[in-house]
Amino acid sequence: MHLILISLLLYAIPANLTGAVIHHFCRQRQRRLYPFEYLLIYLPYALILLLATVTFGSFAAAVEGAGFAQGTMIFFSIVAGLLGGLSLLPRLFIEEKKLSAKVLTPLSSFLMGTVYLKLIFLATLFSNSSGLFVTRPH
Repeated sequence: MHLILISLLLYAIPANLTGAVIHHFCRQRQRRLYPFEYLLIYLPYALILLLATVTFGSFAAAVEGAGFAQGTMIFFSIVAGLLGGLSLLPRLFIEEKKLSAKVLTPLSSFLMGTVYLKLIFLATLFSNSSGLFVTRPH
């Protein structure tokens, strides 16, 4: 639980800062962000927790099983926060007349989460190939 709270805090700070900057630029362009869209910046983090829990049983076991150091986990959380905040970026460029905000923001948030999960998979593959496979002692 302690590891989840640290990673959530390290995710929330860059996600909220990035989301606030994008929100500011949306206001300058007279684009309205709905409250549910701002909450969707946490969808990539929820995808990470879901995948770690399903695959390894818990988030702490996923970090240990992948063979990552705590500093690497901190770096991954910060990068995930930036990607989560950037999920609001399409709202800055695509008008609501062309595509509804109720479709665009969840879709971009889900895609950012998918991209981030692929990055974690590749990092795990190249850093410690045995960390991908759960081995049980005989």
